[in-house]
Amino acid sequence: MDHQFHVIFTLAVCVLAWLFALLHGIAAGSQLYKKTGSAPALLMLGGSLGVLAAGIDCLVGGGLDWLLMLLGGTIVCTAALCNGKRAGNLHLSHHLIRLGLVLALACAMAWV
Repeated sequence: MDHQFHVIFTLAVCVLAWLFALLHGIAAGSQLYKKTGSAPALLMLGGSLGVLAAGIDCLVGGGLDWLLMLLGGTIVCTAALCNGKRAGNLHLSHHLIRLGLVLALACAMAWV
């Protein structure tokens, strides 16, 4: 594999993971600010921190990035599913897309 492609692909995967973590961290912070369902919001915040750690580990080449991504992403997906059920507004396709993104990022991190 070309070295330049490897560097660009690694940076792209890390940036996507950080964006995923940032967006879900903002959503968790918004829920905590509104005081609506603090347990799922705390789970989502913790999962976001796990995804953030996966992005950092991917960048420095620690080797556990894919596992951190799977764990953090699964926690985020579970918290979002709980929020949807609690609100009575469950959009299954939205949750499947989020899970697919987590799996794609985890596979990309394992490949890098």
